[in-house]
Amino acid sequence: MQCVGKYYLIVLMFSLFGGINCECQCLASEWTIWSSCSTSCNATLGVRSRERIILSPETCRDDCSLNTTETQPCNRDVCCPQDCVYSSWTSWRFCYCTNQTSACDLNGEDVWVCSRSRIKRQKEQCGGYCDNLSTVTQCGNLCCQKNCIVGDWSWWGMCQGQCEQTGTQSRKQRILQEPECNGTPCEDVQKSESRSCDVGCCPVNCVLGEWGEWSLCNATCGNGLQKRTRFVQKAECGGESCLETPDEFQYKDCTKFVNVDCVISQWSIWTSCVLGNGYCGDGLKNRTRSVTTPAECQGQPCPKLFNSAACYGPCCKQDCLVSQWSEWGLCSSDCGTGISVRKRAVETHNSCGGESCPELLENMVCNVTTVIDCQMSQWESWSDCSNNCGVGSAFRSRKLLTPAYCGGQQCQNTSLRDVKSCESYNSSVDCVMDEWQPWEDCIRDCSKGIQIRKRNIKVNPQCHGATCKSSIDWHHCHEPCKYPDYCNQGVCGCPEGMNLATDGISCNPIYCPPIPVLQYCPPTRYYLSSCKYPVFNACSYSYNSTCIPVCKGDWTIITQPDNMNYVTCQKDSKWSTPKIFCSPFNNPPTDIKIDISKTKIPENTEAGYCIYMGTVDDVYDSHVYTIISDVSNRFQILQHRLCLKVKANFEDQPNKWNITIRTTDLDKAFFEKIFEFEILNANDPPKAAYLTPDTIPENSMINTTVGCFSGVDDDPNQTLSFLLVNSNYKMFATYIENGQTCLKVAKDSNEKCPSEGGKYCLLNREKRKKRTITVMARDDGNPRMKAYFDINIHLSDVNDKPTEVVLEPSNIPEGVQPGNEVVAIVTKDEDIDQSHTYELINDPSGVFTIKNGKLITSRSFDYETEKLTEFTIDIKSTDNGENPLSVTSTIKFKIQDMNEVPYALQVTAENSPLSYENDKPKVRENANHMNRRKICVIGAGVIGLSSAVRIQDKIPGIDITIIADTFSPHTTSDGSAGFWEPHLVNPDQSEEIRKWGQATFDYLLDLVQSPEGGKLGAQLVSGYDFSIEHDDQDPFWKDQVIAYRRLEQKERKLHPKNKGGIFYTSLVIDVKSYLPWLMEKFKSRGGKVQFGTISSVNEISDKFDLVINCVGVRAFQLLNDQDVKPIRGQIIRVSAPWIKHFYVDFDRTEGTERYILPGRDYVILGGTGQEGNWSTDINQQDKDKIWESCLNLVPSLKNAQKIGDWVGLRPGRTKVRLQLEEKRGSSGCMVIHNYGHSGAGVTLHWGCAGNVAELAHAGLTTLSSRL
Repeated sequence: MQCVGKYYLIVLMFSLFGGINCECQCLASEWTIWSSCSTSCNATLGVRSRERIILSPETCRDDCSLNTTETQPCNRDVCCPQDCVYSSWTSWRFCYCTNQTSACDLNGEDVWVCSRSRIKRQKEQCGGYCDNLSTVTQCGNLCCQKNCIVGDWSWWGMCQGQCEQTGTQSRKQRILQEPECNGTPCEDVQKSESRSCDVGCCPVNCVLGEWGEWSLCNATCGNGLQKRTRFVQKAECGGESCLETPDEFQYKDCTKFVNVDCVISQWSIWTSCVLGNGYCGDGLKNRTRSVTTPAECQGQPCPKLFNSAACYGPCCKQDCLVSQWSEWGLCSSDCGTGISVRKRAVETHNSCGGESCPELLENMVCNVTTVIDCQMSQWESWSDCSNNCGVGSAFRSRKLLTPAYCGGQQCQNTSLRDVKSCESYNSSVDCVMDEWQPWEDCIRDCSKGIQIRKRNIKVNPQCHGATCKSSIDWHHCHEPCKYPDYCNQGVCGCPEGMNLATDGISCNPIYCPPIPVLQYCPPTRYYLSSCKYPVFNACSYSYNSTCIPVCKGDWTIITQPDNMNYVTCQKDSKWSTPKIFCSPFNNPPTDIKIDISKTKIPENTEAGYCIYMGTVDDVYDSHVYTIISDVSNRFQILQHRLCLKVKANFEDQPNKWNITIRTTDLDKAFFEKIFEFEILNANDPPKAAYLTPDTIPENSMINTTVGCFSGVDDDPNQTLSFLLVNSNYKMFATYIENGQTCLKVAKDSNEKCPSEGGKYCLLNREKRKKRTITVMARDDGNPRMKAYFDINIHLSDVNDKPTEVVLEPSNIPEGVQPGNEVVAIVTKDEDIDQSHTYELINDPSGVFTIKNGKLITSRSFDYETEKLTEFTIDIKSTDNGENPLSVTSTIKFKIQDMNEVPYALQVTAENSPLSYENDKPKVRENANHMNRRKICVIGAGVIGLSSAVRIQDKIPGIDITIIADTFSPHTTSDGSAGFWEPHLVNPDQSEEIRKWGQATFDYLLDLVQSPEGGKLGAQLVSGYDFSIEHDDQDPFWKDQVIAYRRLEQKERKLHPKNKGGIFYTSLVIDVKSYLPWLMEKFKSRGGKVQFGTISSVNEISDKFDLVINCVGVRAFQLLNDQDVKPIRGQIIRVSAPWIKHFYVDFDRTEGTERYILPGRDYVILGGTGQEGNWSTDINQQDKDKIWESCLNLVPSLKNAQKIGDWVGLRPGRTKVRLQLEEKRGSSGCMVIHNYGHSGAGVTLHWGCAGNVAELAHAGLTTLSSRL
């Protein structure tokens, strides 16, 4: 609104309040701006003018002599002057009262003064004129003139019409300002105009075709890619977008190995023997073979192509060779007649008829008559202090040069070694610091913050060295917050309505852009056709201000549910973006269109068959389709398609039915229509084929009937015929009986099969538990259809005859006392987990009996006198099968040499008298070299055997014997799954466990990759451990296994009870194959095996230099180790070749464990972990619980065939005991303990065995240095 003139305001005020008498005053308005110069640019002289009007009342105007027009010259001789350019004047405002008098005498009363202003937008040029930016006037009868202002044309509106055709669009002008105070009037109130236009392209909806088949993997050895494609029509011109990314290609990782095994030729014949010296003795012969086909990818690698073997020529004659005589020794008498001795040693023994060795000792009579005093050497220099940092000891020594003879003076002090205290700090080291690291990030707080830098200790002070200075330095790093009351944990804050400035300290007011912008259309609408963006009038744009949108024309504002109908200026200086848009008037849909010919669907049409749907409605509308009724439940809606979700089957009722479909537009208006669908019948192939029964006893002979075939076909009233297309290498044949096709055994086994079983039978369950055939089933429909089915024929277990009885070890040890066990009796039997009873049928010697599967002797044996004696006995072994079978074997054996205590002793002195502690000399047989020491390993499980083998690796040629009362396959280790995981170990011993476990893992991995890996069942195995909860720390061994990771969400569904778990790849080995392999390696290196039970280390401590204690849980009795306790484990072995992953779940709350561990020949289901339970009997309750819990974990085990049960006692202990005990027993032999591995025997065995070998080598080295 405009301010009125000062004069009339005053007149009005005085009229209201009684008025005042004024004389006529001559009042005029402000001058107008100067007019343009009358001449154009570059003229010599021009004129410009300006005007004003008389504001005095008409009665006073005659007395007013003020000019109303004024002129002045203007010169544009140089350039065209350009006046300043201003914005429009603001309205009159800031009226205020003042006591200054004006031209109208107000007798000192206050008057009203108003002001207005404008902005200079462009400076003057070339002498242009600039006027005031503000003006003040008294508010009399002055009125501000306003001319009519018409705005610019609006933008052309949307082109209206059918897409891709000619339409119309319009635009308008509107009045921006009405005239006031005689301003220029508006000639036309409103103008509009139209023109023709081209309507845009028609919307094209996204169309995604079905994915094609995956291409073949493009790799030949390892990782590659597979590709598949589909048709893609992307959305255009506002068409409906794709519900998923419109990719035309899709790739996935794949693995493909085109393996080629190495093929080699036959061995060549052996070369001639090449003797070492050319004419006699040992030699070598060689043979070779070549590669005919090299290995590719992961094919079986080539074995060695060169082979050597020992060969022998004529015997080489060798005379005995001896060393030179030593010096004569001291006389054996200290005064008078005695004996002096000298000696020589055999350097090479005689052989092949060579001369025998001469005498090695020679004596002579000596006579001592001279008086000789005892004489000692001078003391040697003092040694360095034993402690380089503090108090220690220093040593010096001397020698006895000659003792006292014939009454000579004895030495007063015969000590050969002197010790004194010393102090040294030679190892003193001062602290050394690294350079300062760069300053770390500023740690902000509500004050000035802290920034630190660090340095590390490069060398720690040692042995009283200079100490380290501070390793941390700090200073303040930022200014305090401007509004400290709003600071939170070092982050400055601001009051409501303000935002933190970029400096992070001060605050700025929050403003949003002056005009909000909303550009939202629902996914179901198209911009411009069914959705437009709303507009806004002028809005306040400070924080928390709101603004209401409007629509143009007859479109209506639509606000989505849970959205506000206005926008708000937010803290982030942005307007809120509620889901608001403009919508045209809506008409409901009137019809649904589909291709009726596609409602009759041929049987066997695959799922994914679709019919496109369309709706008759507004051209701009879009629709959602739903199935209201479908009694067959065969169809589903996919966008605008009605699609089969199952394969069409005529036999599934109904095969003719109605479907009600509803189409719903954007405004929820809908239309429903009923369509009739029908499945057209076609002949189907047979669905299944069965063999009943499908199990026969193993060892079945030719013509044994297996069963007869039957089948399933969905089509009624059809007859099936069967043809055997894969007979398992002609093992089976068909025949017709009573109109049925039946199966029988077609191959005959050896005639010994019925009585002997086993290797004489083609159908041997211990070799293969099932056979697979393929049968073709064919119907008699039109056209005739056929299908192929694999059928498994299972072999039920039949007791096989044992094959042989042997002794373990194969010879009996000498020195066993009468009535004691000498060797174990072992039966070779194909049937697993059978026990045997034994009967001595014949013993010509009459000295042997059998007790509890052990051979007992009635007398002792001596190898040195009976080494050529050979014993022959006949033993009968009977198994415990349903129909017990027996085998009788004739066994021949000899006496095995054992280490014995020396029986003679000769002591000589070379240059001084001999003295011994307590006058008892210590003598060890053949103790000249370390490899003549004798070692005993107690225990033949995986810990004992591996320790023995690794000692042989460390000390080649060592004399080592294993003593045990139980050998494979009857050890506790034989029941182990052979799975690598540190189970039931103490985390406090994690560093040692990691070291031993890593060494074992690396060793087993080498076995996996070796040619012997298959024989030993060594393989990688991956699987799941559900024992690790989602909030647990990772196990300490996580970086020792392969591909360790946490379970993904979809994997956790495998075991919903637990909240997390892990997946990794580990190793497994078949322990029943591994232990015999280790034993064979041990024996091939000269290792000895002795059967016997050790009840105390003292029993053997005088026969061996070193004893390795690997007795497992028996350490409780052998050593009275109260920390040892049994952890009873019970398992079930099953045949389940489809189980490829392991599953582990140890419930920490219930103290139970369950696991499924696949191996080469069977799968182990476990288990129990019962501390303190010494029972080795099968517990039916435990067995049922294991079976049930494993079924819950992997339900497919229900079809697994049970092979047997096993119970063993794990050697539980707080920590694994692996240490050297230097003295044990009356003879003082050393003992290395290696037991207490709990449930991690296989996991730690090779690493622990390596540690044992190191301790053994160190112990024997120390022992040798003492003698």
